[in-house]
Amino acid sequence: MHDNSKTEQIARHMVDRLGADAVPVLQKLAEQAQVIGDRSGAEAWRDIAGLAEGMLSDPCRLLDNVTSR
Repeated sequence: MHDNSKTEQIARHMVDRLGADAVPVLQKLAEQAQVIGDRSGAEAWRDIAGLAEGMLSDPCRLLDNVTSR
């Protein structure tokens, strides 16, 4: 299990840096973790990718995160 606030922070950071490219990059990281047998790492990267996808599909969610910093 991983820290949800840290997971959201990582997703936000990746979206800030990569924009729409964040989701495919995060999905690739999940795939690579799975290939090397890191199941928990793959799960974490998939969770982060899902959060990033949600942030990109709902711009208001990104604004909420900015105002709560």
